[in-house]
Amino acid sequence: MNSKHTILLVFVSFMVLATPLVMGNSIHNQTSSKENDINSNAEFSEFSIPTSGSNPLEVIMDGNYAWFTEQNRDKIGMLDKQTGSIVEYNVPTAGSYPAGLVKDGDNIWFTEFYKGKIGRVEKSTTTVFEYTVGTASTTPFGIAIGGVGGDIWFTQSYKNRISRFNQSTSALTSYNIPTSGSTPTGIALNGIDGDVWFVEYQSGKLGCFNQSIDSIQEYDIPTSGSNPIELTIDTTTGDIWFAEYTGNRIGRYAPATGLFTEYLVPTQASNPSGLCIDEINGIVWFTEASKDTIGRLEIATGNIREYQIPTSGGYPSGIALDSDGSVWFTELYGNKIGHLIVTIPTAVIKTPVTGDKMYVGDKKRIEWNLTDGTAPYMLWVNYTADGGISWTEVSGDNPLFQDSSGDAYLNWTVPNKQSANCKLKIEVYDCEGYHGNKTTGLFTILAHGKPTPPPPVVTEHRTTITIVQAGDWIQGNTGDVCDNIGDIITIKAEVQCSDGISTVELLYKGVGDTDYTTVNMVMSSGAATKGIWQIDIPAQSSSGNVMYVVHAVSATGEEASTQPSYIVIDGQDMSTGQFVLIVDDWGMAMLGAIAISMVIVIYLLYRRRDSRRS
Repeated sequence: MNSKHTILLVFVSFMVLATPLVMGNSIHNQTSSKENDINSNAEFSEFSIPTSGSNPLEVIMDGNYAWFTEQNRDKIGMLDKQTGSIVEYNVPTAGSYPAGLVKDGDNIWFTEFYKGKIGRVEKSTTTVFEYTVGTASTTPFGIAIGGVGGDIWFTQSYKNRISRFNQSTSALTSYNIPTSGSTPTGIALNGIDGDVWFVEYQSGKLGCFNQSIDSIQEYDIPTSGSNPIELTIDTTTGDIWFAEYTGNRIGRYAPATGLFTEYLVPTQASNPSGLCIDEINGIVWFTEASKDTIGRLEIATGNIREYQIPTSGGYPSGIALDSDGSVWFTELYGNKIGHLIVTIPTAVIKTPVTGDKMYVGDKKRIEWNLTDGTAPYMLWVNYTADGGISWTEVSGDNPLFQDSSGDAYLNWTVPNKQSANCKLKIEVYDCEGYHGNKTTGLFTILAHGKPTPPPPVVTEHRTTITIVQAGDWIQGNTGDVCDNIGDIITIKAEVQCSDGISTVELLYKGVGDTDYTTVNMVMSSGAATKGIWQIDIPAQSSSGNVMYVVHAVSATGEEASTQPSYIVIDGQDMSTGQFVLIVDDWGMAMLGAIAISMVIVIYLLYRRRDSRRS
């Protein structure tokens, strides 16, 4: 290791000795469980930094680029994620130890921990600028920004302050933290109310600076000696998430309720360091520095999964979310930038789309495509009429269909929820427990202002059987027909609709299939408003049930379907001319009566014959 300790270890080496982990005072503790398949569904890539011993600390994403600080070599690095190439920019001041960084339009801002400066990389010119914000003892560490071109906020770890730097005037304003020796590290702005939040590593507190009244309020984290080192803010809820380095927990504070929740990391003494949030999928990602692991916390369930990085002793530290849901992270001692892709089930919603208008009582088709994840899936479709405050499960009047390509749909009767703030959300779990969800943009439900066209009438029936072939089975009660292996089965449907018929399709699931196959039926006779439609189901190669549904769409978009029916494919080899008749209970009674009558007749015939002989 280099003779100079890294910034992270400046805090950690002292605190591990001075403050042992206390686990008994966490009043809102959430237990998590470790996954046995530690790298299931995970794909890692690693990129070596050209300058050896650079000790990359923090990372942020900026489009196709991952920017990171090289604290031990006074450089700012940029990785092109499409090519894997890395460009490094020298910080003018030697021994500056760049630490935190943040994006601001054409600029990347960073802190210089040991030189009392903050710096800026101008991307368009690749020029590096520096601004003095104090002396060497100022120790700026975490950094945040109040919107594009806004004020730069940073922590002064050893000065026990947070500071604000005005980009336009270069004016600097500092605010003392009430708790002495608190050692503030990570910092972030709440975009909802503009409050500035920070963690106090030494004192184990969260701090909040209210800009409207220039006042700092502090909140004690339940776990004593937790040493919070980094934080991030959920912009949808305003909740504050933070990593407890020594407490071995991921914490959450909800300003709206004043409640803390802590999630214990399954691996002991893992030293959670950096973290980021995937608001779309409800995931908090974090690094476990001492165990070479990336953690994934599912907010809805509190479950934590862990993924071992390829490089042993890499010491993952900073972490950032990419636009595709993957994460990038730094390896402090591995001298690498890592990339992790975890495959989760995703529902791509095709209809409805943002801006659609629907009418109460109409039948609409919700269409989506399932990608990634591991089948089979569990899936819920929900709607909201209040912009997402409350959700109700969609009730479809037809079965939910999905084919082998992942395309699926559900026919939905639009509810009486007139609103311009409607959304649909599809939540899906795969067989390994991974969860994904997608939500549409806003659409509108209106009162029905037009007459309701009559729905199509579908009367489904099989081809009439006039001669029973050898080996065929007939179930006389329901009309279901049993065909032999290898038979081509013809399905006919009589469809009637006064508005005209657009399409008629057959959905069937053959023997051994997991998904329905959809084929268009063709009209064999009739007119545009009423006709006979038919299609052949290909020959089946093994015995079992073939499930099928006939689905029709009128010219005005109204839909109707038959209930699922089945055909029995029988594999029994029966001798020529034989068949079996399966009947209902009444039929069985009749057969029994006939059988008894025949026995009586035969008995009487034998008695008559014997009487003649005698």
